[in-house]
Amino acid sequence: MLFLVAQRYLGRWPDLWRARRVVLAVLDRLADGDYDDELDVVDERVGVDLEAAADALPEKTGLQINARTLVRTIDAPPSEVRAELRSMERVYPNTLASIQYDVDEETGERVWEVGSYAYRPEGFFGMWQYHVRLTPAAGGRETRLWAHYERSPWRQPVRHPPRRGVGR
Repeated sequence: MLFLVAQRYLGRWPDLWRARRVVLAVLDRLADGDYDDELDVVDERVGVDLEAAADALPEKTGLQINARTLVRTIDAPPSEVRAELRSMERVYPNTLASIQYDVDEETGERVWEVGSYAYRPEGFFGMWQYHVRLTPAAGGRETRLWAHYERSPWRQPVRHPPRRGVGR
């Protein structure tokens, strides 16, 4: 509901990709057990098994982007591609998506996504969406665009995982 209010009064859907990178990293560390000692202290005070809850968290940051979904490399930095996507009708920042990465072929290092968007042809509550991810390339001078077609998590959260890639 807050997103719809923001869109109405700010004139656009809030793009929280930076916040997603921070929040999902903390949740991932929580799920990996990095905060077990801190949870033990809280467990004793609230009477809830927070470690069990943390163990049930889905993986949201350790996923590699499926290579079949690479569409192309764009000769523009990610900030310009994000701005272009944000200016399009029926394109929404994909706030609920996991944070994924590509692997740089030369260095072998992870290159984390810097944007995740959903194009929903039928509008925000449409059944299907094209999920677009962006990763920087060529030192940030270019952008790799990845996409797949999937059910919208807002319309069908249980059946949401992608059905087929939109790749090369």
